[in-house]
Amino acid sequence: PKDEKDASDYFYEGKTLVDKIYKARTGTEIDSYAPIEIRRQNFEMTYVGEFLKILEEAIATLKKAENMANTQGQEELRKGNINVAQSLRATERDANRYLALAYLERAQFVTNNLADFGNVIININDYLLKNPYYDAANGWKKSGYLISAELLALVAQDKITEALNIYRPWQKFANTSKDYEYIKQEIALPSMARAFDMTGNYNHTRAILLETVYEQIRKDGGKFIPANNAISKETFKAHYRNLGNAYNLAEASIVLSLPIARYAGALYMANANPPDSVKQYILNAPAKINKLKGQIVPLETTLLAARIALQSSNTADNTKGWKIINDLIKDEPENYAALAIRGYANYLKGDFKAAEIDLSAAINENTFLAYFNDAFKNRSLVYIKLGKPDLAASDDKAAAGFNRMYSALGAP
Repeated sequence: PKDEKDASDYFYEGKTLVDKIYKARTGTEIDSYAPIEIRRQNFEMTYVGEFLKILEEAIATLKKAENMANTQGQEELRKGNINVAQSLRATERDANRYLALAYLERAQFVTNNLADFGNVIININDYLLKNPYYDAANGWKKSGYLISAELLALVAQDKITEALNIYRPWQKFANTSKDYEYIKQEIALPSMARAFDMTGNYNHTRAILLETVYEQIRKDGGKFIPANNAISKETFKAHYRNLGNAYNLAEASIVLSLPIARYAGALYMANANPPDSVKQYILNAPAKINKLKGQIVPLETTLLAARIALQSSNTADNTKGWKIINDLIKDEPENYAALAIRGYANYLKGDFKAAEIDLSAAINENTFLAYFNDAFKNRSLVYIKLGKPDLAASDDKAAAGFNRMYSALGAP
């Protein structure tokens, strides 16, 4: 029989399915600007049975809506029916918007696949290109949930610099304007933190939180005013919940790249002196992920493996650590977290001048990320060895200041 449904019918069917999934998982509507504390975000859920069926049906239905709207729109345009063609174009555009969100659900919770994360970006861009009201010159001025989806997809593809280049203008605008509901800070900071937490890039989460608090303290004349840092504090609570959820994973059930990354990072952060079993899991995590089809090793998973290997007394592990860290820096000379880790490794082998160069580069270029990679503490050790006690004391003082700011967020 002839399909009596049109493109808008398929779109609303697909939209309803995505809305149902999103509400069940987060407790809020897609367009909701609900406060951070009532939004659920457990990355450790599993799509199975009927829930997975709904997700796959949503993607198939929205793709059908997009294709049908495109075909019918072209036909109406040829007939000269401009208004009908524009209406179909709007349906096609909205199908792209919901396809982006559906692919993000599948990418996060079902596949961790780069192709799915890539489809998020493709559909966001298609939606924007078909939107006559979109101003490309102010490309970051999109709906908050779309920017959030974009950040998640980019970080999952290890495009951290690109994600930060989108986040920083958003955050800056959110700090200076209360007029735009879709752009406000209640969405901006938690979205960037969530993207890092999802991928196990926990030090990046903490770095942007500390950076935000630091800037707020500057605005407040050097004082930490809790009311002015409420969003940062709530985001920090969410970060700690994410760490706890990852730490409590059952190791045998972890089969995708992002849970491996989250679990490895949570294990490391929960153990000041990791036992050998934890060290071994962290060391093996990149290799486990590399065996998975279409998935990528998150940056901090690689960095943690390098850190463990470089501090190992095992010669083979140590050699492996140097190769990992040098390859990272060769491919990305401005990887300041990697420089901080290599700096400490240089200290351990007695090359104090090289250690000073690496650690100083990390501190000068990305102060907050450097702090969470122990760059201040370790450069202080280097300065003592180089006979520069005044500089060592200065680094200790800086580290103590950051410690106080971080504690003010609620850190133990």
